Amino acid sequence: MIPPSRTPGSAEIVGNTIYLTFNRPEVDNCHRGILCTNPSTPNNPISGILFHVEYDTEADPSKNNFTEHARAGKWSFRERPSRNPAAAQSLLYVQKIGEIDPYKHGEVLDGIREILKGVPVGRENREVVLGKLREGEGNEVLEGYDCVVWTVDALRVLDERGIVRLSKDPAVFMAEARQSAWPGDIAELVTQSSGR
Repeated sequence: MIPPSRTPGSAEIVGNTIYLTFNRPEVDNCHRGILCTNPSTPNNPISGILFHVEYDTEADPSKNNFTEHARAGKWSFRERPSRNPAAAQSLLYVQKIGEIDPYKHGEVLDGIREILKGVPVGRENREVVLGKLREGEGNEVLEGYDCVVWTVDALRVLDERGIVRLSKDPAVFMAEARQSAWPGDIAELVTQSSGR
């Protein structure tokens, strides 16, 4: 695993790698997702694909920079290109969770995409497929669901399929990664990173 970093730099984000990401929050805590980086090329910054869920009323056609794979109520599973994640102002922290064989990058990325399409989106769908959420999971303001729930479920299935190797329960892994990102109030990290 990469050492903890509060503001990832270009040396910390490398090609052919799978990361758990913590991004500047829209609503609460940190927005979580999974970033798969592309092979590195000389003289170009690392790029990749971010897989995550978002809460909104509908796909915003003005954004036009994402692909929506699934929707449940106001929740949607999306992927969007990340041209230079190390320079993204919204990115607060990354935790390396896996690597992608550079000779099979497209095939592996397609496999990850298909696996993640199977992760239930929205509280109701999630509870039908995977069981009830525990006390304190999800955000009541966001229909009792959140990106943390989806990302933990996504990590679990990626671990079960051997795409990543977490060595512990994904919820525990997520909590430890959150502490590595910033042991205090996440609002302090957001404030600190605003000046980078």
